[in-house]
Amino acid sequence: MGLGSSAALSVALIRALAAYHQLSLTDREVSDSAYVLECRFHGQPSGIDNSTVAHAALLRFVRCGPPTFLESRSPIPLLIVLGRQPRSTRTVVEQVRRRHTQDPQAVEAAFARIGTLVDDATRALAEGNWHVLARSMNENHSILSWLGVSTPELDDLVEEARSHGAWGAKLTGGGGGGAIVCLCPENRERLLQYFTRGGWTCWPVDWPPRRGGSDERHATHGNPTP
Repeated sequence: MGLGSSAALSVALIRALAAYHQLSLTDREVSDSAYVLECRFHGQPSGIDNSTVAHAALLRFVRCGPPTFLESRSPIPLLIVLGRQPRSTRTVVEQVRRRHTQDPQAVEAAFARIGTLVDDATRALAEGNWHVLARSMNENHSILSWLGVSTPELDDLVEEARSHGAWGAKLTGGGGGGAIVCLCPENRERLLQYFTRGGWTCWPVDWPPRRGGSDERHATHGNPTP
């Protein structure tokens, strides 16, 4: 799905076992333990999913660098819409490789533009500027679609979401199927009802959720802290 479901399961299992054995674990300890389970699922995961779930936070991941926590002025009003097409990572990789072979300069420029959009979105989160965040999401999806990461189903869902009240919408995860995430500062309930009537599975999310005090945050990257 591209929603970090294995990380969510891993964190839930760690917290449940800790509660059963009356252990008090910090978010960092939960994240590190969940990372070990994630390795069972994925071999060598980035660490961003378990860190995001354990800390209930926003993170920015840059390849060859540690994840960093991001600040948002307020929780992001989102709607998740689950597609019906199973994900195919192999197909996505082949599509992007084919595009790169055909036009390597254009593909490199596309990745550079995505980096700029991430910078714009990071600032927008800190400022609570949903308009800029929405534009970044929309352009990001367009680029991913051009690269071959999206699917006709996901493109249609994104277009429907924007046409029925979402400010921004894009695929989530590795593409090739899965889900889309919609930014809905307004009209979220109306959009939820629209997709529900169409038989789609969807749910509202405010992220990061408001929570009480937490320990010092630490994003697991590479080998977890013992």
